[in-house]
Amino acid sequence: MEIFYAREAAYIKLLGWEHFFYMSLILFLVFVLIAQRRRLYLYQNALTRIILGVSIFQQVLLYAWYFFETGFDLAEALPLHLCRISSVLSIVYLLTKKSILMDVVFYYGLYAYASFVYPQAIYAPYHLLGISYLLNHAITLILPIVSYYAFDWRPKVQGLIISMLSFLIYFGFAYYVNGVTGGNYFYLTNRPFFHALPAWQFNALAVGVTLLGFYLAYWLVSGRKKSV
Repeated sequence: MEIFYAREAAYIKLLGWEHFFYMSLILFLVFVLIAQRRRLYLYQNALTRIILGVSIFQQVLLYAWYFFETGFDLAEALPLHLCRISSVLSIVYLLTKKSILMDVVFYYGLYAYASFVYPQAIYAPYHLLGISYLLNHAITLILPIVSYYAFDWRPKVQGLIISMLSFLIYFGFAYYVNGVTGGNYFYLTNRPFFHALPAWQFNALAVGVTLLGFYLAYWLVSGRKKSV
């Protein structure tokens, strides 16, 4: 039974069946939403309730697991990964429909794509934290699509600027918290790649690539026609 909840359970392997399962399910959800994009507007209220309910359930599942299984270890349990910040902002967005929040979720959520392509320290889909991972990242990825077609959200320059500035603040804070708690927020301590680079070079590269990615995402999405 411990494989379903234990902290010591094995992580999934890159390109293993669990990895393909996660990617396939996300691609399926995205495909369905894109295929039905012109009908999403008709189900605004239902989509809001469903996604909000799943988001709140995921938050309870995640932090209950950290509390009971790790004693809420500050090195891992704080909401300082971008996906966790996006989850909280998604809930607030669904409650308020403030478009600026969706902008930040959209840009921060770009890392959810990276997480599915190159997963780091991810549990299997039958593990409690694996379920939380899937729900968290699925919502982070599909909510911008739903917001675009159902809630008429469009990324704005103001949102891009706020997302860039808030990321810089986040990055500095995550770096500080890693030093205090021994954590690995934003994977700055145990890097997924570029292990040979000095810390300052890796950090500068991470910031530069992130800001460039935000801008490219804005350029790509803002240029789409509403009728698409």
